[in-house]
Amino acid sequence: MDLSSDEIKLIIELYLEGISVETTEQVLFDEKIKAKWDKIVANYKVTPNGFKDKQDIVHYVLRSPIGIKNRDFLQRKNVLTDFPL
Repeated sequence: MDLSSDEIKLIIELYLEGISVETTEQVLFDEKIKAKWDKIVANYKVTPNGFKDKQDIVHYVLRSPIGIKNRDFLQRKNVLTDFPL
């Protein structure tokens, strides 16, 4: 692990009974739907195929309390659909 790197890699697994992968992805990454339920996120923007196929760029701002500056986040999102369980 390189502690001097600014990059963090997260691998997330979700098991949501009765909810499809497509619905989950739509709720988490669709700009209009996310704006309805996620009130601390502002300026949420997904740029499809930012670097290559199946790799999107996600930029958003987290609103902070008064006296603290808002925080910008930039993510590179990869989606694997054929990952073995």
